[in-house]
Amino acid sequence: MEHRSIPMHEAVSAFKRTLVLEALIAHGGNRSRAAAALKIERTSLLRLIRELGIAESLPDARRRRPRASARQVGRKGSSRQARPPR
Repeated sequence: MEHRSIPMHEAVSAFKRTLVLEALIAHGGNRSRAAAALKIERTSLLRLIRELGIAESLPDARRRRPRASARQVGRKGSSRQARPPR
């Protein structure tokens, strides 16, 4: 039997990647729930996702989309009307 050795940092990274991917899949890509399951802060999970290049591996993962500003969408419940053009 041939013994294959890999550097420790690669083994740790592979293990972290597996844990994070499994948590994200189990929680449907919900990063807050995945972080809670892993018992880490959400920001720590986001850092791991970025460092391990996981976002590109999950086609169903939630990706942040730029939010529309209040002006683009219109203010809900606001009685103010848009300014007339000058």
